[in-house]
Amino acid sequence: MSSLTGNNSVIYKKEIINGAKFPITVVGLSKQYVLDNIKYQYNNNNEIVDIQNKDTLFKLELSCKMIPITNPKFFNTILKKFSNTGDVLKLPGVASIYHEKQTGEKSIILSPWQKNISDLSIDFQSFLLQENIVDANSAELPEHIITFPYEYWSSNDIMEILLPELQKKFNIKTSEDTINSPVSFTTTGDIGHMNIKSYFDPIRFLIGQLILDKNPQLNKVVNKLKTINSKFRTFTMEVLASNVTPFPASSNPEDMEKDEKFKDFFRCEHKESNCNFVLDFSKVYWNSRLHTEHERLVNSFRAYEVVVDVMAGVGPFSCPSGKKGVFVISNDLNPHSFEYMKNNVERNNVLNYVQCINQDGADVIKNILKYMEDFRKRSIFNDKGELILKKYVKNEQKKRILQEEVIVVPRLPSHFVMNLPDSAIEFLHNFKGIYNSLSEPQITKLPFVHVHCFEKYGQNEEITETEIQYRVYQRILKQFDLLENNRIINFADFKFHEVRRVAPCKPMFCVSFQLPKEIVKTN
Repeated sequence: MSSLTGNNSVIYKKEIINGAKFPITVVGLSKQYVLDNIKYQYNNNNEIVDIQNKDTLFKLELSCKMIPITNPKFFNTILKKFSNTGDVLKLPGVASIYHEKQTGEKSIILSPWQKNISDLSIDFQSFLLQENIVDANSAELPEHIITFPYEYWSSNDIMEILLPELQKKFNIKTSEDTINSPVSFTTTGDIGHMNIKSYFDPIRFLIGQLILDKNPQLNKVVNKLKTINSKFRTFTMEVLASNVTPFPASSNPEDMEKDEKFKDFFRCEHKESNCNFVLDFSKVYWNSRLHTEHERLVNSFRAYEVVVDVMAGVGPFSCPSGKKGVFVISNDLNPHSFEYMKNNVERNNVLNYVQCINQDGADVIKNILKYMEDFRKRSIFNDKGELILKKYVKNEQKKRILQEEVIVVPRLPSHFVMNLPDSAIEFLHNFKGIYNSLSEPQITKLPFVHVHCFEKYGQNEEITETEIQYRVYQRILKQFDLLENNRIINFADFKFHEVRRVAPCKPMFCVSFQLPKEIVKTN
């Protein structure tokens, strides 16, 4: 790799990527130029909130030579044969052909290290001479200036330059051995959610503004202030940056009540699993990082089964399940989640399949037979607990006729989803005896439970994955008052799926197992 300076404020490199045989152009910011010329904007607490001169400071230029091409048939040949030789500009986000609109002339842009015809590869020189595009006595090649505006550079590009100096300025001491740009975030609708480490607090508003600038799909960037509320899984957020004005300082009631316009500030629309969800990010629990887990479980459900979503939130499991014809009893204790859940069920056209309730999850589990009976009595079904589906089909004469399909709603659920990882395991004892009122022949199926949980272990603890899982198994046995040598539930009967790592030593699991008859019928 060779490195060349393009001008006072942009650097380009001739670099071979992933073992390729040809070099490409990589551009970067000049660290010293940026640090010598940057001007920050501060708030009343002397915290940096933005860069005053960012539009001019990061508007950089790169000079390249180009070769005018009069015959358009040569463009395809040149790009096909010489894009991979290092002759023609190959730079992400930048075209290799320049079109002069006033004259209509088009030119091939050369790589920035190619200054003269003699710098080009032998094959390219031969082609240009043979086709009379240039001659041996060609004058100096015309220059083309490529402009890289502020929008071109990523937040990481900028923070990698600023962060070391900002750490010195604010005496920021990180716990990591290496300095990483703290710009990771998750997206929920038009909200970017960050969980910035406390040692970056002096520059958190600057980080938020950079995220907002560099991600046009966002209108607001927020930072988590406190741990999750154990009851409703919500947390207080500070607003770091916003395109929507005016905006509250945080989601604390005292800040939200200062202006009537703040009422719906944290309300957003989010698309996932072919569904559209509306939610207030400050009042309900939502984690966009769980979208693959939502899809994974939903894909395991079959049409016309009954799924009990015990801690359903605003419906990320319930709505996609309803779209594939799964019946769902969708419950959440949080009244705000319940209202948004009803809205989402309606907007995603799954009213026929999903029933929303606002109860304690423990009560739903203990009295599931009552809730199943109520579900089958919904007005959408007939008095026999059947769903009549009507659809048009073509008969043998290829004429459209109306056909009815009768779906019998099951009397017993097939699955329980318990997505409250901090405490869902503590609800498991409520399954004991839920079918006591049924006779043996009436228990035609035993439900599967999918319980989400965390299992934290020590950083210096030497422990295998199986040992971590066995700890979860022991916690579940305790809920059912079972010993490790019991004959009812064995460790081998459990399926563990690691959903994600909340922290290096804190995995989140989804544990799936079928409830044995000895638990659901204890009498």
